[in-house]
Amino acid sequence: MRSNVLQCSLAARYAKPIMATTIEDVAKALGVSVRGVRLRVDALREIIDAHLRQGENNRLLFDGEALAILRRLEELRNATGITIRQAASQVREELDPNKTNKQSQSTSQPASRDALAVENQLLRQQVERLEEEVRWLRSRVDTLTPLALPRPRRWFGWLHPRRRYKGNAFEGIHGLLRRLLWTQTDT
Repeated sequence: MRSNVLQCSLAARYAKPIMATTIEDVAKALGVSVRGVRLRVDALREIIDAHLRQGENNRLLFDGEALAILRRLEELRNATGITIRQAASQVREELDPNKTNKQSQSTSQPASRDALAVENQLLRQQVERLEEEVRWLRSRVDTLTPLALPRPRRWFGWLHPRRRYKGNAFEGIHGLLRRLLWTQTDT
């Protein structure tokens, strides 16, 4: 009974109203390859078999419930970084009616105040350590930023070019214009 309720909630949460979906469409919806979908189906074979059927040319067709289960598996895998097999075992535990009864009994017992106080103290210490680390990193960034940035450039350097050569050599745009004007007036 509990398993059916959980499966219905999975279907309502993860599945779109789809009659039958091909493996390519499932791969695109999950963001994995076709081979990745096959690996996930093999890991959940006993749960998902009821929601698979054979189509034309023996193509696998998935219903909305199968897509919901696979999305839940992928969500667990991405959120916690576990393997496909580990995520499949967690999905099996979520869908197992015997497991949900034990889980509801264990969550009904309140946690002790001492355990909560110890956990709260540990979390506060970790927050203080992380704040100190952030302050240190900011100070390092402030000291290293001037060394990493390039020297400021002159914006209008092209207006007054530097003299690179002495004597009769090219002296910049002004010297070039002077020589052009001087030679034009002589001829």
